[in-house]
Amino acid sequence: MANGAETPTRDGATSFEGLEPLLGNGSASKSISSAEETVDVNRKSREWGDENPYDNSPYPQVRASVSTIDNTSLSICTPRMWILSLLFALMGSAANLFFSLRYPSVAITPVIALVLVHPLGRSWDMFLKRDDDPDEDFENGIKVQGTTTPSHNIAASSMKRLRLFLAQVEQHKFYHQNPTIVYQLLLTISTQILGYAFAGLTRRYLVRPSSMIWPSTLMSTAMFSTMHKSENKVADGWKISRWKFFVYVWMGAFCWYFVPGLLMPALSYFNVLTWFAPSNVVVANLFGVSSGLGLFPMTFDWAQIAYIGSPLVTPWWAAANVVGGLVIVMWILAPALYYSNALYSSFMPILSSAVFDNTGKPYDVSRILTPDFVFDQEAYQKYSRVYLPITYVLSYTAQFASLSALVTHTICWHGKDIWQQTKQSLVKGDDERKIDYQPISQGETSPRTSIRTKFLAEPRLNSIGGSTDVHNHLMSRYDDCPISWYITTFVAMLTIGIFVVE
Repeated sequence: MANGAETPTRDGATSFEGLEPLLGNGSASKSISSAEETVDVNRKSREWGDENPYDNSPYPQVRASVSTIDNTSLSICTPRMWILSLLFALMGSAANLFFSLRYPSVAITPVIALVLVHPLGRSWDMFLKRDDDPDEDFENGIKVQGTTTPSHNIAASSMKRLRLFLAQVEQHKFYHQNPTIVYQLLLTISTQILGYAFAGLTRRYLVRPSSMIWPSTLMSTAMFSTMHKSENKVADGWKISRWKFFVYVWMGAFCWYFVPGLLMPALSYFNVLTWFAPSNVVVANLFGVSSGLGLFPMTFDWAQIAYIGSPLVTPWWAAANVVGGLVIVMWILAPALYYSNALYSSFMPILSSAVFDNTGKPYDVSRILTPDFVFDQEAYQKYSRVYLPITYVLSYTAQFASLSALVTHTICWHGKDIWQQTKQSLVKGDDERKIDYQPISQGETSPRTSIRTKFLAEPRLNSIGGSTDVHNHLMSRYDDCPISWYITTFVAMLTIGIFVVE
């Protein structure tokens, strides 16, 4: 294309490929004026909202789920938001903790909380809204629901907190230790907030790049759009709206759950092969689900299918890695080692979370502890060494191997990108993001100023994510928490955690 030719962009504006060479050909004023008009069009497109801006996400999943329009006039900090947030944070956390010990567990997931918040917010408009309240209602107040749902997720969706709770119960019930309330609160809060500090410190790598896609977050944003938008775009011949489709599927799933969950549990644990040989131990070990390896994984219960994560949300490559690891470790290695009596595994169940002594009985931990609950080496030698089922051994092996593989894979596969992003982070400050939305001054006619402004209006490249998309640009309107806050929080919580554990 010849220098100075205009090329259309996605939002109808124009970009000038030959801008810099033309500055030396006597056409600078015309090119500069056109560039300023380009910047103004792009800036207004981001500011007032465009369904498909030129800097939209390059990923179709994001474009289909996340809106590119940000209405800054909507209220957020309202009594409705605070009451609903506290309600779901407290009730959701208590319910999930109570039902977490059930197998398969029942939990108020982020999607369920998101669905339940919507009718409560609509009910607030009907019964509690006053005459002097703003005109906006919950149907248009997507930000209220978008704030309430994360409050539930933070409080109720943490397995780490559950493990801490169970560990403290074990301290009291099995080891007769009575940890104080202060100890329990500090241990739980320090570990939780330490994770949020990590998130803030790594936001340049895990939040801002356009390629950092979190599937569970996309699911929630798609639900937000479904509930708060009445549009119905025909997709591949489907004319049903998103909301109606969701309601039909939800009603069908709700009714069907009672069949495998209550009326016929055999559909949940569909061990059909063991029905033909109910007394055969080998068949039970290989094809049983509750006490075997489950080599015939057939079920009609969605709670079983989505026990470790919904396959509708998890990307295919991640699910394939999990299935591949399951086949290699549990379906090939486990039976081979078990029936070859490796580590005396044939004397124990093939699948169990218990540990055993040299007589095949569950290990009595109290026999190797002193009255002060300290390990007694002499008593251990007199009693028995610990024997683990083969699946228990492989589980620990896979977990330790995955931790090492995580570090080496990240360094080898993403090390160069992380290093480049780190160098950019040290050079650029957080406030640099604000210049994307600064309007062009009427008195700016310098060629260098115009070129710089035009460059900053385009999506900036970053090492990990390709280019920063419209969502990052929209978020640049809001002030970030200073990095010093995250550093201070990290140091404080780390200190408290070490103090509590020691």
